[in-house]
Amino acid sequence: MGFFYWDSSVVVKRYVDEPGSAWVRLLAADPENVFLTSEMTIVEVSAAIAISIRVGKLTTRQGQHAYRDFANDVETGAYQLLAVTRSLIDRAALLPRAYPLKGYDAVHLATGLEAAHNLADQEITLAFVSGDDQMLHAAEAEGLTTDNPFLHLDMDG
Repeated sequence: MGFFYWDSSVVVKRYVDEPGSAWVRLLAADPENVFLTSEMTIVEVSAAIAISIRVGKLTTRQGQHAYRDFANDVETGAYQLLAVTRSLIDRAALLPRAYPLKGYDAVHLATGLEAAHNLADQEITLAFVSGDDQMLHAAEAEGLTTDNPFLHLDMDG
């Protein structure tokens, strides 16, 4: 059993074939694993799939199927969606001052840090997972355990 915080780029890999998708899907297939992410991931995944359709990476039908699968997983509780609160936004606003992070990346990191802190009270370690090196470096500097789907490309077919 593992506890994982997935940023939006990792969630997308579950529904769209990309480098690292095999590893992400393997983790997702284990019913013992727990996946946390920010509520804003819903918007980011929708946008990522829409962009994939516009640039021709996915057909309209493939994109609709990918989003339908994602929305179903959200509805059935495959992800623990963490609220974006004002205190979380305030914490996220501090992170780009210390690290080269974009706005939503800072929100993801702040959400992961809050989740890790809450789980640490139960002696549970959270793995913060992203494909973004800057976000992973910031997460490590903040004391989080990290992983990157791009480190598991050997699993892709």
